[in-house]
Amino acid sequence: VPQNVVARSLYGATTVAELEAYILSLPENQRQPADDQELSDWRRELLEEMLVARRLEEEAREADLLATEEGERLFRRRWEPLVEAHVSDHRIATTVAVTDEELRRFYDEHPEEFSHGEQRRVRHIYKRVARDAPAAEREAAREAIEDIHRRLQEGANFLELARGESDSETAALDGLIGRLDRGALGPEIDDIVWGLDEGEISGVVATPVGFHVFRVENHIEPFHMEFNEARSRLIRRFQREETEATLDAYFDELIEASGAVYNPEGLDGDDDTVLFSLGDAELRRGEFFDRLLTLSFDEQRSKSLVEHLRSSVTQELYKWEAERLGLEDEPEMVARREQVEQRALIDLAYRARREAYLEQLDDALLEEYYEENAARFQTPPLMKGWLLVRNFEGEEGPEWYRLYEEMDELAEGIRSGRLDFTEAAERWSEDISAVRGGDIGWVRPGVVGDWAGPRASKAVLDLQFGEVSEPILIERYDENQMLYERQGYLLMRVDEMRPPGAQEFEDIRDRVAEHYVSTGSEELQARIRRDVLAEIEAEIFEDHL
Repeated sequence: VPQNVVARSLYGATTVAELEAYILSLPENQRQPADDQELSDWRRELLEEMLVARRLEEEAREADLLATEEGERLFRRRWEPLVEAHVSDHRIATTVAVTDEELRRFYDEHPEEFSHGEQRRVRHIYKRVARDAPAAEREAAREAIEDIHRRLQEGANFLELARGESDSETAALDGLIGRLDRGALGPEIDDIVWGLDEGEISGVVATPVGFHVFRVENHIEPFHMEFNEARSRLIRRFQREETEATLDAYFDELIEASGAVYNPEGLDGDDDTVLFSLGDAELRRGEFFDRLLTLSFDEQRSKSLVEHLRSSVTQELYKWEAERLGLEDEPEMVARREQVEQRALIDLAYRARREAYLEQLDDALLEEYYEENAARFQTPPLMKGWLLVRNFEGEEGPEWYRLYEEMDELAEGIRSGRLDFTEAAERWSEDISAVRGGDIGWVRPGVVGDWAGPRASKAVLDLQFGEVSEPILIERYDENQMLYERQGYLLMRVDEMRPPGAQEFEDIRDRVAEHYVSTGSEELQARIRRDVLAEIEAEIFEDHL
């Protein structure tokens, strides 16, 4: 056997050059062995993978698996995002550019973004009182904050008290307001806070909307960033902003150029209202909401309804543009399409073999596996919930406080029976669940907290059945900024809680089989690999690797 031949099979000889080409076709992070893996073992593994992939692709083509409903769905799911990204990149590459002159002008015109004077990092504990609250209510709030202040003086943990007893949205951040410039809190409060040493706690501070206790975490020295240091950050910012503006304008251009009908106002219509149409493609309101309701709870709320609609419409517009410009016929995209088709064919053939393996599994083996892993097959705890959501508009200020009061009035109206939760949600809620009267169905108890923040999680879990919550602040975590962004308020009602419970093996046999295979996926993959290598009569020459 020639030294450059590493394997023989029904496909003939496989050379070192072919193996090297296969390795280079892999994603960059897969082109080197793991730290604990011998080079020869890694190369043999990839050689087997290459031979198996060739057979599985051939198998899938013979069965025309890409033409099946599953195959078409798999291909579209992988290919269409690549087309969309290519159209987007095509436009951005020709329009987005940032000059040093623009960067310098922005730097000079916005000095506050690149320098600051002395600052204070501040926390607070707050007891809320409405401006027009009766004297007795105001006095009760004062007594509560004075009790908190006394406990702090006796050594209680400020962060724990802020998290557990403050009425501020900052409770979820242990009372942290943030870094403040001089003058940020108004003259009277400013003088108090700026008179505190690091770690020092203020007395009780009265304001028209409640009572506070402040603590200064630390004093922050003045800072200034020179232009050369700020330049790279500004480039990223400008490119992001220009890209967003460019794609927004591109969307409008494509609507006009294609003659498409785009009707976001139809979101308030009935289910037959056409939201978008272009050629044979049409999206009606009912279909749009059906799609959204297949997403997870958090995915549904990752964007506004208009943003979800715009994303769906953008996909269709970009497909139209790619066809108009012939972008899919470019050599780069033709090659990428072939790669996507090849990968899809291999995965489809693997799935077919996996399904065949599932059908062969012995019930006695599966039942034994079920009994050994009974906890895995319990139904999870679920709650039946209802939501009413209102979002903040504009910058933080009086409107935000007014929204709290409006939500509080809605909650009281529902509790008193003057308002029906379903009707109130249909009329006022800005959540996707408004189309179902606020009904979010059966969900995990913690899912609302995952979406709306830790403070919301505690408030929801503390609700009694049938109880309507107080207005709960919605705080979405921004991973880029590493902080919670306040989004609005929600009202929540929990009608029922379903505890975890066991399920009979006969009722979930297929699920047990799926789980058995998935937990042993490496073993199954190895079995399929062995079977395929035997089928193609593969012989590997390890000393040539």
